Amino acid sequence: MITVHVDGACRPNPGKGGTGVVFEGDRMSYSISEKCEGERLSNNQVEYIAVYRALQEILTNGFHEEDILINSDAQLIVEQPSGRQQVAKRGAYVNVYLEVKKLISHFPNIKLQHVPREENTEANMLASKAVKKH
Repeated sequence: MITVHVDGACRPNPGKGGTGVVFEGDRMSYSISEKCEGERLSNNQVEYIAVYRALQEILTNGFHEEDILINSDAQLIVEQPSGRQQVAKRGAYVNVYLEVKKLISHFPNIKLQHVPREENTEANMLASKAVKKH
């Protein structure tokens, strides 16, 4: 099992963004803090970019067949890919959402789970740190 905590941050919203990704498990145990390219990113965009980055990293390392649990404190990250929440037709995040949906199809054992912000503090700290890199 690979457990991942993801978060995105932007200052202001929209503004400069960053992502935080924390991998926990026997095969992957490290974190990533990266700034996002762009000056007018929405909070939803950077949340999805964090998920995209996590999925890319797992796929690149060849662990996509493992049981994967993605934890996010952003409800739409959990609800939209599952079809439980509608995706905006023209939202700034739609393109990255579609990329995430494509990537998810490579993961047979993936679950996205909403967690309270208090349980996502390390990913949040990494995302906030990444924003400051701009």
